[in-house]
Amino acid sequence: MYKKIIKGNIYKDEQIQKPQEKRGQGGWVLGWFAKIPFKTKEFEIKLGDHKKGKKKKTIAFNNEAKTLTILIRGKMSTNFYNKKGVFIKRIILKNPGDYNFYNSGIAHSWIALKKSRTLTIRWPSVENDQKQITKI
Repeated sequence: MYKKIIKGNIYKDEQIQKPQEKRGQGGWVLGWFAKIPFKTKEFEIKLGDHKKGKKKKTIAFNNEAKTLTILIRGKMSTNFYNKKGVFIKRIILKNPGDYNFYNSGIAHSWIALKKSRTLTIRWPSVENDQKQITKI
């Protein structure tokens, strides 16, 4: 058990803010990939800030994890696909508190239609769980 009490700021934590392709956490705070005391296999949490036009550059799905994304502010569009990349549905989050939930096996991509902030929770936190179908 971690017995320390800590205070921090996720926007100032270099490891959290460093992009995933540079071995950082890309805004993800908790999960299998995080440093102690935030390392856990039970769930992942991300507070995401997205400039207008920022998008997920792939269509991908999780084998095991379920995902819940809650809009804090802004406007986000998420496209959903099956595992073969066939479009299923589009959901636009536009009011604070709007959310989308999807099970494992549902592929997705997203784009910020306005400057936005989201809170994403994914569970469980499984290494290499997300599988890319294609780049966008």
